[in-house]
Amino acid sequence: NIDEDLECESNLGHYFWKIKADGSLRDCGKEFVSVPLEVGAIPYALQHLDHVFTTYEVEPNFTNRCSIHIHVNILDMTITELLVFILLYFIYEKHFFTVAGTKRESNIFCVPLNESDQINYILGNLKFISKSDYANYLETLCSNWQKYNALNLACIYGNSVVHGYGTIEFRHLYGTLDNKILSNWIKSICYLKQFSKQYSLKHLLEFLKSSCTTSEYVELYRKIFKDTALSINL
Repeated sequence: NIDEDLECESNLGHYFWKIKADGSLRDCGKEFVSVPLEVGAIPYALQHLDHVFTTYEVEPNFTNRCSIHIHVNILDMTITELLVFILLYFIYEKHFFTVAGTKRESNIFCVPLNESDQINYILGNLKFISKSDYANYLETLCSNWQKYNALNLACIYGNSVVHGYGTIEFRHLYGTLDNKILSNWIKSICYLKQFSKQYSLKHLLEFLKSSCTTSEYVELYRKIFKDTALSINL
């Protein structure tokens, strides 16, 4: 519901956002793409967008075709930290889908890794690979990654379908401007990244081999996600 002739498009400015046409959204749907933002600047970017909508009496319709994608900069992470990030995400993917609810879990543009054959490739190959080959392993993994997985690794290096941005994309969240929902979502992603930089791959693989009780996984879950942790059925 973003008409091309509305003043809001020309008055949005270039502070935070640029607008792109997106045919998949239909009904005058537009995609709003932010410039790269520090986490602390995100609330201001959202406030600015909401202010422009209000000022020009635009009422965006967040249909089931709409979603929010968060790109996380991973250029400050090592290869082993990235592998920890991917494995921890896989174990606790339910956290992100619990927040996003049923609006996205059955969406063909947001396929859970737990329902994708790509996780078999990750786990099946990782145990045969030496530390010196981790970089090649990750690059091969990303080059064959499907962009519509809920967690999109393709945009780390890019491939024939996706541009390379040095980011990992989270595609789970439905369209909303609710700052509380967005804040907890972004905090969850940041917590996962922070923990992945502190937890060794060797330790994680040992944990996966030896830990067999739900309580052990719940304890680790709460350590990772802190105040955003939910009462979820693991």
